[in-house]
Amino acid sequence: MRDPSSYGVVAAGWGFAEGASMFAAITLAPLTKARQDGELVARCKTTGRAGQRHGSKKDRCPMQMKVVPPVRVLSAPHRITLAEVGKTASAVCAAVEADAAAQGMTVNGPWMFIYRNLPHDPDTPFEIEFCLPVQSGAVYHGRHVLKTLPGTTCAAHVHEGPLDRLFDSYATLLRAAAARGCRLSGESREIYHCWQGPQAAENRVEILFALEPEPA
Repeated sequence: MRDPSSYGVVAAGWGFAEGASMFAAITLAPLTKARQDGELVARCKTTGRAGQRHGSKKDRCPMQMKVVPPVRVLSAPHRITLAEVGKTASAVCAAVEADAAAQGMTVNGPWMFIYRNLPHDPDTPFEIEFCLPVQSGAVYHGRHVLKTLPGTTCAAHVHEGPLDRLFDSYATLLRAAAARGCRLSGESREIYHCWQGPQAAENRVEILFALEPEPA
């Protein structure tokens, strides 16, 4: 498994302060492309191309709706600021992997970072979980949390390529979600399906925005 310090926006080395300000700008700015993105989502829905990875990037849908099943993870929850994510991720991910190995757990999925109620500035604390999917049949006696993440319905978009363009993908998904009238719950996830390094074109990072349940 790759050095966990290389995961995440900050640890990728391109500067989280820049990324945080970009995310804040995305979420606060008027969604001027909502109408165009909404038309693209509708077109994908009728042509059956939603979520399709083949073909040109121009033809790919900016968003797909998906139900994420429950997953068993070894979790390290923290309450930190955006400015602290980089150094925290580096140490915490290494500790979680070492703990999983010491407990005889089998890693059965890619790293997942869960963000809750992201702030619009780098200095306000928020909740984050660094989650490693595992299989474990034994009673856990470690210093992290063995838990099952609940399933949820999400708006999803797969970022492909270098991490210095990750927030462009966040913007794409936010605009598409707004165009569809999605009600975001405040939880987002990053799943590192394929990781070859910060600047690799082969990287595949799935961005998930959890949705509020439909009103009864």
